Amino acid sequence: MTMTDLFKEKAARLEGINAEARLKWVTTLAVGNGAALFAAFSLGLKDGDLLFPAATLISAWLFLVGVGAASFAHLCEAALMHHMEMYWRWSSTEKVYEGLNDVDELASVRADLKKADEQGDHAEIGVAWASGISSLAFVLGVAVPLVMLTARHLS
Repeated sequence: MTMTDLFKEKAARLEGINAEARLKWVTTLAVGNGAALFAAFSLGLKDGDLLFPAATLISAWLFLVGVGAASFAHLCEAALMHHMEMYWRWSSTEKVYEGLNDVDELASVRADLKKADEQGDHAEIGVAWASGISSLAFVLGVAVPLVMLTARHLS
């Protein structure tokens, strides 16, 4: 098995892990916000009037923001994996050119390596921000209607 085959196998395994994690995250997001929406509707109905349309709308909006942010995080992870693959390929090319002592070609490969490294850093930052936004949206999407419901029923 060549190094390329090993890398492709590792990339496929990581892609599968990312897809599974994304599916679990979106499912958790949907279940949590769905439960909050259900609570807002069922507990908020009193004498035929919906007491918490604002909480429901806020929760629905945060749910959509959370799903969007989770999807964006997944896209950033895919971009990061692509940059990792390109970095690995250019790294391999750099070793080949070093072995051949082809200085002109080596300089261009090193420039590509630097560019891939910078793009990978940007993708990592995007993943971190998108994950944070989706987590915050999830927490707020569940917390806002539940806090409003609790405050309403305690008063």
